[in-house]
Amino acid sequence: MFLVVTASSDTYITDKIVSTKRAVSGNVGQAGTIDLFKLWDESDAITGSVEISRALISFDWGQIQALTASSLNLNNFKAYLKMISVIGGQPAPTDFTLSLFPLSSSFSEGIGRDVSSYSHIDASNFLSRSSGVLWNMEGANSGGLLGSSNIDYITSGNLNDGLGVRSFEASQRFINGNEDLYIDITDFVSSSIVGLLPQPSFRLSFSGSQEADNTTYFVKRFGSRNAKNPILRPRVEIFWDDSRVDDREQAVFDVSGNLYLTNTVRGIKTNLVSGSSLTSIAGDSCILVRFTTGSYTRYFTGSQDQQSGFIDGVYKAPFIFASSDTTTITGSVTLSDAVRASGSITFEEIWTSLDETTVFKSGSLTVNYNTPDSYVFSNDKLKVNCFGPSSAPPGLVLIRCKFFDLSLEDRSSKFSIERKPVPVSGLYRVIDLQTKQVYIDYNSMGTKLSLDQNGNFLQFYSDSIPYGRQVYFEFKIDYNGENRVISDEGFTFSLRS
Repeated sequence: MFLVVTASSDTYITDKIVSTKRAVSGNVGQAGTIDLFKLWDESDAITGSVEISRALISFDWGQIQALTASSLNLNNFKAYLKMISVIGGQPAPTDFTLSLFPLSSSFSEGIGRDVSSYSHIDASNFLSRSSGVLWNMEGANSGGLLGSSNIDYITSGNLNDGLGVRSFEASQRFINGNEDLYIDITDFVSSSIVGLLPQPSFRLSFSGSQEADNTTYFVKRFGSRNAKNPILRPRVEIFWDDSRVDDREQAVFDVSGNLYLTNTVRGIKTNLVSGSSLTSIAGDSCILVRFTTGSYTRYFTGSQDQQSGFIDGVYKAPFIFASSDTTTITGSVTLSDAVRASGSITFEEIWTSLDETTVFKSGSLTVNYNTPDSYVFSNDKLKVNCFGPSSAPPGLVLIRCKFFDLSLEDRSSKFSIERKPVPVSGLYRVIDLQTKQVYIDYNSMGTKLSLDQNGNFLQFYSDSIPYGRQVYFEFKIDYNGENRVISDEGFTFSLRS
């Protein structure tokens, strides 16, 4: 899954010299850009002067915190702070490093927007973090250990992750100067959500050594949350793996797989119940799956599916069948004999309570024998058709993506038949139809395709893309032992209010 959380407030603070005086009370909270600079001996008024700016950025983790109760596991996700470089006619520094630290206290964004003379007076600014509340050191520059008093930003601490006390500095080196900022802040996000860090806020500046050297760095500019173009706004990109692969349509002998069972009551996922006391089927090893063909019977134990915790009404059962199994099916015919003769076996599939007194679902599962091929390059003709809503308000959206191999021959029939999709594994990304800008890129954790008995599908949060923009889906998949990229530009989606 991929989720975008945009900044809830941002600004930058500066002690720039304007007309012989430092503009330490100036506020630029409503400016369209965040400007980071360090000027050394650039003022005619003060010889050897140093003028700096530092960015302040804050987020609201409420949406992420809500998801920890369902699909987001704080022990298995990634979070990156992304800020988009804005290049105009201004000079830009090269070969520098920006350092990020968690703030120890919140700040007020302010209403200023004068980025020339810094004449709009409001907090936060170089002296105060909010109205009437001063920084412990001018410029939000008092750093210290997590839990310490009288600090503005947190330099180090213990996050109870077994690593002990460690530095909290996260940094990125900019070689050309025009790169976007992309910094891993996973530990900061998870620690803030569970209360180990006091604020979901950060200070971004040139590294300590570069703030202190005799060099001018002017000016590294990023889009702020007030930028007219929403793509330029600071954001945190969250990735986690909530993909689900049901191997019902690709069951193969000698290869392990998983089957899923989902129970809904009045449209709500609800745990199964068993017996006269209506005991909830929940937790690990709580359900049984029985496979039979002739006199052959095989059992597998399933559990309630889980991500950050157990998922109501969803069960997962692993399975594997050995093609060399010599168990008798009928007469003197063994399972191994039947596999060699027919190339596949269809089992009766029954999901029951552990004591087998309650049957929840019955059906069938066909398991095929995998035959190696001698080709070097495949001759398949793969295409994808996407299905789903053409537009939706902000929220979770499901898109079906059915892959078809046009080189496979259809069976003969007097009636029209629907071509069966082929299951694939791979990743997806979301691209603007007109500009070709990538809004959601391939990510091995966050953009995996899922699979069930109806084919492949994906889920994404629609508010990860800008309002009104038409997007299409591109896929990087594995099929027939080869990697390929295909897309369906005939199906588009857009976010609406």
